[in-house]
Amino acid sequence: MTNGEYQAFMEDAGYHRPEFWLSDGWATVKRLDWSSPMYWESIDGEWWQFTLAGPRRLNPEEPVCHVSHYEAEAYAA
Repeated sequence: MTNGEYQAFMEDAGYHRPEFWLSDGWATVKRLDWSSPMYWESIDGEWWQFTLAGPRRLNPEEPVCHVSHYEAEAYAA
């Protein structure tokens, strides 16, 4: 999946819809207040990703990375 595809999942309330998540994953989302993948940050309405070279705008065409197995499974569901 690409960053853009995963962003569409997020914009469709993917982190607020328990039917997509395994029970352990949903508990983790709630306990850790997840709303996006690790290293993603929304700044002034734009998504940025922290990389080894520092922060940069999220490229929607690149493969998504740094998602947990729970996030990957929820997206696939």
